[in-house]
Amino acid sequence: MPKFCGKCGSALNDNGFCPKCDSDKIAESNENMVDISFGGNDEVAKNVDYGVQNGTPGISKKEIKAKEKAEKATLKVKRKCTQKTDKIIAKANQKAEKKSEKSAAKIMVKTENKVKTVADKYNQKAEAKAEKVTRKVMRSTGQKIKWFIIKFVIILLAAAILLSAITGALVYFNVVEIPFVSNIFYSFGITNNYGEISVYEYLNYNIVSNSSEGNKISAKAYYNKYSEILSETNLNDSSNVLTESDAFKTFQSYGFTDCIIMTEYSQTGDFVGTSTDIEPFSETKHPVYKSCYVDINGDIWDLYLINDVLMAEPVSFNYENNFSLVISNSDSLMSYDDETNTFYQTNPKSSVIKVKTLSEFNPENLQKLVAEEGAN
Repeated sequence: MPKFCGKCGSALNDNGFCPKCDSDKIAESNENMVDISFGGNDEVAKNVDYGVQNGTPGISKKEIKAKEKAEKATLKVKRKCTQKTDKIIAKANQKAEKKSEKSAAKIMVKTENKVKTVADKYNQKAEAKAEKVTRKVMRSTGQKIKWFIIKFVIILLAAAILLSAITGALVYFNVVEIPFVSNIFYSFGITNNYGEISVYEYLNYNIVSNSSEGNKISAKAYYNKYSEILSETNLNDSSNVLTESDAFKTFQSYGFTDCIIMTEYSQTGDFVGTSTDIEPFSETKHPVYKSCYVDINGDIWDLYLINDVLMAEPVSFNYENNFSLVISNSDSLMSYDDETNTFYQTNPKSSVIKVKTLSEFNPENLQKLVAEEGAN
């Protein structure tokens, strides 16, 4: 038969404590159950020398510091253990109060075994924590520098990976425009908006928008959406509008000697809707000239001469790869809007249209450039 408390009548545990009246003593007993030792590790035992409490000479300041930190670390583990066991005991007491003396005794036995198991578990944690703290404190200067460098490199790599991931996501979803990153994506076949709009649409937005159904936005709004507008020049203010004769000479000078050159615009810059072949000696001016040719591989190219900027679209390449590549003899593209008679000099977003610049603009170099793009 279990013994009972003379104050409240509760069953006493094996140590003779009442779970209600002697809770402080039980908590102290639980703390004592967490026997902090170091598993026979001579090095740790040396570094955490409890004999220093008795004034043992010959212990270094580093060893004293290691001992203090180890005690502090294990104290935290003790507190967690006490909190855990207190909850177990309190729950057991509530359950035992509702049972008979025999059942209450069984509950207390089970509770004591459970408390011991928990205490053993936390004792192992305390040992591991003490060893870890001690090793860290007892490191030599060289070891500390080594660990500092390792941690610094790991943090640096983690930061670089995180920054790269964030930058890649922002570029992929067109939040920011970084051509270098877009080109890397393209080289690995990672594309988001290539093919969303065509080169033809971009360079002929006024024609496409007039023939399309639905809500139409202005040319300026369109180029603001898909590019950076570098300049806007009215047709009457531009000094670079070419005559038919100048356009013919320009195509010839770049090596396009067998091409038929056409225009779809009047002298006043209006879109007329029909293509007219130009005259090599005519002094009539038009804002846009176009041509088409087939290279030696049978690939089709569209050529645009807009306000003295010559551009080429590899039609076959773009169609086969669902891509939007255009090559220019300038570092930007030129478009024309007949509704406002305005030339737009733009840099398209690299995630939408990829622009390549050729200083030596001729059929041979165009073909080489597209072959390199295909190889990538």
